[in-house]
Amino acid sequence: MGRAKIKRNPLYPRPEGQEPTDGGDCYAVAGRIALSAPDDHLLCHGTVTGRGKVSGIPFGHAWIEVGDEVIDKSNGLNARVHRDAYYALGQVWDVTRYTPAEARRLMGLTRHFGPW
Repeated sequence: MGRAKIKRNPLYPRPEGQEPTDGGDCYAVAGRIALSAPDDHLLCHGTVTGRGKVSGIPFGHAWIEVGDEVIDKSNGLNARVHRDAYYALGQVWDVTRYTPAEARRLMGLTRHFGPW
């Protein structure tokens, strides 16, 4: 089974001509975790600054936070990192956090994993 195609949200544009997250699965992976997560798990949507092939390019990203810990299982990762380190490494900004109930409601309304 291949990666799910994520419906793009026109309210969350990407830099013109740059599609650094094509093929990425962060919204689907984090969204699926949120579907059955306990209340202390928050689904997070934010903007990060790329590294490697997409160095310096800002793009939307999704992950889970539990207290001060970030869980990022996107693209085959299984990262558990302190939030401060994750935010510094990814140059994270513009973060919106959703409870599992809020995430389930928005997934039901929009029929996609985000961003919203």
